[in-house]
Amino acid sequence: MYVLGAAFLGHIDDAWKLIDDAWKLIDDAWKLIGDAWKLIDDARKLIDDARKLIDVALKLIDDSFKLIDDAWKLIDDACKLIGDACKLIDDALMVMVATVLVSELDYDSGDDDGDGGSSGSGRTGGNDSGGDESMAAAVVVVVMVLWYDYEVLMRNSTFCLVPRGRRLGSFRFLEVLQAGCIPVLLANGWELPFSEVIDWTTTTIYADERLLLQVPEMVRSVNASQMLYMRQQTQVIWNQYFSSVQKIVFATLEIVADRVRRQRARPLSVWNSTPGALAVNLSFSDYLPHFPFYLTPLGLSPSPRYTAVISVSHGGSGPIHTTPLYKLIKNIARSKFVERVIVVWTSSQPAPAESRLPSGTVPLRLTVPPDHSPSARHHPSPLIQTDAIFSLDEDVTLTTDELDFAFTVWSTFPDRIVGYPARSHHWDHAKGGWRYSSRWTNSYSLVLTGAAIYHRYWHHYYTHASPAPLLSSVAATANCDDILLNLLVSSITRRPPIKLTQRKQYKDPNSEARWIWTDPGHFQQRSACLNTFASTMGYMPLLHSNLRLDPVLFKDKVSVHRKKYRQIEKIGS
Repeated sequence: MYVLGAAFLGHIDDAWKLIDDAWKLIDDAWKLIGDAWKLIDDARKLIDDARKLIDVALKLIDDSFKLIDDAWKLIDDACKLIGDACKLIDDALMVMVATVLVSELDYDSGDDDGDGGSSGSGRTGGNDSGGDESMAAAVVVVVMVLWYDYEVLMRNSTFCLVPRGRRLGSFRFLEVLQAGCIPVLLANGWELPFSEVIDWTTTTIYADERLLLQVPEMVRSVNASQMLYMRQQTQVIWNQYFSSVQKIVFATLEIVADRVRRQRARPLSVWNSTPGALAVNLSFSDYLPHFPFYLTPLGLSPSPRYTAVISVSHGGSGPIHTTPLYKLIKNIARSKFVERVIVVWTSSQPAPAESRLPSGTVPLRLTVPPDHSPSARHHPSPLIQTDAIFSLDEDVTLTTDELDFAFTVWSTFPDRIVGYPARSHHWDHAKGGWRYSSRWTNSYSLVLTGAAIYHRYWHHYYTHASPAPLLSSVAATANCDDILLNLLVSSITRRPPIKLTQRKQYKDPNSEARWIWTDPGHFQQRSACLNTFASTMGYMPLLHSNLRLDPVLFKDKVSVHRKKYRQIEKIGS
């Protein structure tokens, strides 16, 4: 029993030891749990601190963006201030110029002797009048400076100062020429462009840049007629030689060519008058009366006869004596001004024998060009010896009186295209391009070469001086040759063609070629040609006109025997 009791007590001691160990483990576990909570608390604190740092960083980023926006605003304000400063500088310079002008006016109108008299201007009454006028001049100049835009101010100015730029020359010179303002040059020793052939003394005023106070007096010494002439000359020089890079290059090449061929060089009067030296093609002639735009200025008249050039593009069917061509040649042969008839046969049908055409005693020549392009009718020919060419379509119904009347009118205007069928062009805002129109309106800008008379030089210019892309466009479309000729003539003469009488219909209504000019696609194609030509040339040279010329006593209620062209009144409109 004693042994069992001792063993039982030993087990109890072991159990208590285990219990003590368990409590120790529990205590260690609680300590670990406490440490874990401390770590968790520390982590939460770190997270809170991190969040605070993130918030601070975001605030800093927002502040930096705000600073950047403020910086851009400051930059914009600085740019505006710089612009305003530049304007103020410009205004100050102009006011300084105004002050100089006013001081000069005040000097001219003031009282030099102190006796109440006037000097220079013939005014009386002391300094009050001069002071008022000086103040008025100052107000006018300052108002113009502050009110008008730069380009508007130049276009409304008579004289424009052209000081030297960074170099001796200045781009302002060309700006002033384009605006039609008389350049007042302030650049000693400046050699103006093309001065070898251009007489700049008729266009510009040279002033010594060291003597600025003399400029007002120089300007006032130019009278009204001189001002008008000089402003006109600025436009002549600008339009002919400086309005495009192409013209500048061509003018340079022509000056070099004149140096080489001195015996055939163009006179200076040609370079300094309209239409300018670039319009005088020396491959045509070096004799000025051979050019249409010099006949009237030289007091000369063109040759007294014309050559009829008839273009046949269809030919017709049936007997030759029933065709409109046969009737047209009979009317031409009765004209008292015709020299020769040339039939240009571009039809795919075989050409008839010349003997079958009723030219009577008038020489007739039928030619079949190798190229059936519409431009064939405008090719120069050694058969044409007259100044005037009467260009006609095969189905035209003009009478002999109409032919003679047209030639009589053209003899007065030898540089123009004169004829019967008129057309016009206008800008289509909806489509953003030029549009060709055959509507009967109060104005026109083209006269079709189907019934028109003009100088033979235009055939030479059309063939040898037209830009190659334009001739290629005519050949590709088989159309628009008449539009191109009108554009070329207007670009040189800067004048519109001339329409004759009230006739609307000039084609034979029974013509087999009538489908061409009744097809809607025909007008769309011609509108496309207008846009192509204007794009290639860089501008639209056609000009509108409201002029229509009728015979004397036309439709007047007087005896028919008093009228020269009696048959024209019998033609309906």
